[in-house]
Amino acid sequence: MLYDDSDDRAGTKFATADLIGVPVQIIVGPRSAAAGEVEVKDRKTGAREVMTLEAALNRATG
Repeated sequence: MLYDDSDDRAGTKFATADLIGVPVQIIVGPRSAAAGEVEVKDRKTGAREVMTLEAALNRATG
């Protein structure tokens, strides 16, 4: 698992993740975090799904 805590903008972070081949992106924004949700993107298919942080972490690590 990779956590990008750099000061770069989101687009730069996404581009870097694509370049190094991260298979799944967990995207946390201020509104989704306030709702207790995150967006999970499968890079291979481009499919996006909104779920709880716990469910996203289980998917990414399991």
